[in-house]
Amino acid sequence: MPFLPPEALADEASIAFAAERAVILARRGEPRAALNLALQARRQAQSLEIVRGELEALNAAAVVHLIRGDAVAAVATAIDARDLALRAGERSLLGQALVSLQMSAFILG
Repeated sequence: MPFLPPEALADEASIAFAAERAVILARRGEPRAALNLALQARRQAQSLEIVRGELEALNAAAVVHLIRGDAVAAVATAIDARDLALRAGERSLLGQALVSLQMSAFILG
């Protein structure tokens, strides 16, 4: 998947869609493209100050890291998502981050 122009990720809905698409790409065996898309979505959400979009992208990146078999990177990403979700009061996205942390802990033993 090519790098998207910033205008393709102009609002919360498009950023959330990109985050969902990143997970789908990873599940289809394209983890590099998936991670690039999730990180691009995060950067764009940050630049637009869309906290929920940033959380969606962080949670997607954590899942992609888990799919790639990189539990350490998943932990780091999920911790960022957890902290941001706590500050923003986003309970459902906090739950997603905690699931990624628990999965990572299980994998790491």
